[in-house]
Amino acid sequence: MSSRAPVLTPAATEENVSAGAPRFVRVALDVPLPGLFDYRIAQLAQPGQRVVVPFGRRQLIGLVVAVTDQPEVPVDQCRDVIMLLDDLPPLPAAWIRLMEFASRYYQRPLGEVVMPSLPPPCARRRRIPASGQREGQWPA
Repeated sequence: MSSRAPVLTPAATEENVSAGAPRFVRVALDVPLPGLFDYRIAQLAQPGQRVVVPFGRRQLIGLVVAVTDQPEVPVDQCRDVIMLLDDLPPLPAAWIRLMEFASRYYQRPLGEVVMPSLPPPCARRRRIPASGQREGQWPA
């Protein structure tokens, strides 16, 4: 894991929204690659929330670890978050710190530690919303 991105407070994030500044999230994904992945997001997000993001030709569920105003990669390489999963409250910061410790201890990427530790329904997504539906709304 590289240097840790600064985590913005919710108040600072709301200021950025009103100023129209682009926001980015650092996401832990269950893939065998080191580090976190930067994605552009239009909604307000908090560390500990789950998101659906594009990764190659797949869509994966990941965990937001940090919200930043500047990604670690060039902005034109950042893809958009597909969906913010807000059906559960954000996971506590203490739990994320525990997962960071486990990641260092077992020498595994954070996403490979975080996602398997979640209950299976939280780490998987069965259906993708049909086009034209409101974000976060599942088809009947």
